[in-house]
Amino acid sequence: MALIVGGVALDLAIRYRIQNQVFFAAEQAAARWSAAARNGAVPRPIPTLTDIPLVQFVDARGRVVNSSLQAAGMPPLSTLRPPADDRLQKRTECSGRGRCVMLMANRVSPAVDSPVVYAGTAQPSLLATHNLEYVISAGGILILVSVAWVTWWAVGRTLRPVERERQFASTTSHELRTPIAGLRARLEEALLYPDDVDPRDTIQGALRATDRLEEIVDDLLLLTRLRGPDAASPELIELGALVTGEVATLGPGVPVRVRAGRDVRVHGSRIQLARLVGNL
Repeated sequence: MALIVGGVALDLAIRYRIQNQVFFAAEQAAARWSAAARNGAVPRPIPTLTDIPLVQFVDARGRVVNSSLQAAGMPPLSTLRPPADDRLQKRTECSGRGRCVMLMANRVSPAVDSPVVYAGTAQPSLLATHNLEYVISAGGILILVSVAWVTWWAVGRTLRPVERERQFASTTSHELRTPIAGLRARLEEALLYPDDVDPRDTIQGALRATDRLEEIVDDLLLLTRLRGPDAASPELIELGALVTGEVATLGPGVPVRVRAGRDVRVHGSRIQLARLVGNL
């Protein structure tokens, strides 16, 4: 909508400026030869400037009594005859063949039989055709495509982290269902068949499901810290001690042995590195 309004305003402004320039030049030419006629000093033919080539003197009967070379043999440029109290008027006259002339009509004197001076030129192509509108429309379309592409790129860049978080939340919800379902199944089995279920096995299975739930919750908390304003800044960490400490917290399962050199230090996030070692 802004481009449409701006395009229409630009088109009207350009057309208005061109019309004003043409009519101003025609007004000066008509006033010049009207003054010359009152002084009785109008040559034959009438010399003209290049921007206003058409000049005619038309008497009260509508006959061309004098003209410039470019207007010689032409019928009167207009039938407009300004009144005595408003002797200078502008007009755009168009013929049946689509040719238009922009002119100024200047009545030489208030007398009844006063001749009228017509000074004008063919309508400029920008006004006579729609080329100006085509150019403005092409520029508007180009601007619209550019703005649409930049907007699409900016919005995509803004929403990309949101999409990643949405996918992470979806994956996490699916991962939560498995340990929750296993925990529920073991507890329901212990309640329904208390004589057939070993309480120790049930508790161990519940603990394993709880450990899995705790890991998933830790991942969610880690994501919150990393995306939040209070995310931990990188620090100097002794890598061997970190790995040894993480392995020591592992439960029973596949045995893990650590061989780590001393004083191996890195800059990083302790939380991220701990999660990385835990996943490995």
